[in-house]
Amino acid sequence: MLKTIYTITTIAIKDKQINPAKIDSIRIAGWFTSFKKAKASVISNGNGFDIYENYYSYAVIERVQSGVGSIICQEWWFVWEKDDKLPDEGHYISIEKPLFFTGTINFGIG
Repeated sequence: MLKTIYTITTIAIKDKQINPAKIDSIRIAGWFTSFKKAKASVISNGNGFDIYENYYSYAVIERVQSGVGSIICQEWWFVWEKDDKLPDEGHYISIEKPLFFTGTINFGIG
């Protein structure tokens, strides 16, 4: 039976007018063995470890099976939503995969 992990990758975009978008920076923030824990970590902005860092507007959780050249089985996307009253505060909210990433996969392990 293949093992599964859930990677969390944060992405900063330079230009989203092109497809695929011009990525300014990308980093894997962590991984979990359950989707529930991975999602909770993104929604809470890293459970005390700031994965947004006032820079990474997008986050993606990818379900990956073990192996070399692993294929992404599923992905969940999030975008940072700033707090209107506190400019340095906010949280990630769930979204559909942005159109400017259509055809791009394997952000965490690629």
